[in-house]
Amino acid sequence: MTQSFSDNRVMRVIVTPSFSEIEEERAYLMAHTFPRMIHIAEERNVTLEFVWKAPVIIAGSNELTFSYDVEENRHVYIYEKVASADLVGPRRVIDGISHHDYADMLKLDRNVENSFVRLLDKVFPHTSYLELAKALQKASKIYLDRGEFEQALELAELASKELIANMGEGASDSIEARYSCAWLNYKLGNYAEAFEIMGKVVTLADAHFQNNDPRITDYLGVMRMIDAAYKR
Repeated sequence: MTQSFSDNRVMRVIVTPSFSEIEEERAYLMAHTFPRMIHIAEERNVTLEFVWKAPVIIAGSNELTFSYDVEENRHVYIYEKVASADLVGPRRVIDGISHHDYADMLKLDRNVENSFVRLLDKVFPHTSYLELAKALQKASKIYLDRGEFEQALELAELASKELIANMGEGASDSIEARYSCAWLNYKLGNYAEAFEIMGKVVTLADAHFQNNDPRITDYLGVMRMIDAAYKR
């Protein structure tokens, strides 16, 4: 039986450096970027196969080429190392290939992950709003665990909007998602926004859950904590 493009849920990631001093890039990508990519892919039942090729030395070139192979389709992205952040230019497309600059490992990490997620959305799109919301929430938690609260909040807000739009704001999943947004605003010091969101959470929880549900008590406790921080 012939498999459709979306049935064969395997993506081969081939990394080919054009310079020899790649130990820092290799170590960072393998320790941080690739595990997150695997986690994101698993949310869509996609298997990643990584291949790190030996450097192909090209004089004057400091590029990492990422080739994502899905069946017979190849998607290529190039990441070029520049001397300083001041030299980092905008993304550009040359001969159909997306080029990105990076001056440090964090910038490389962000570029690779963002390109990967956009490609994944294209070749293995989410099949339901629940799958999308779940993936957004898990990605948000990854950033939360790394202490990157702004990125975590951005993803949490997207998940919350998706759930509210499809389930209604009174559904338990929607309430929990809104609570996550309140907590992240609190962590960022956005106390007024956090307090306003928690007020909505408490109102919705009171209407949705039983009076003795411990979640209502927990929400009220968090709301008092935010209020105290706001008044300081």
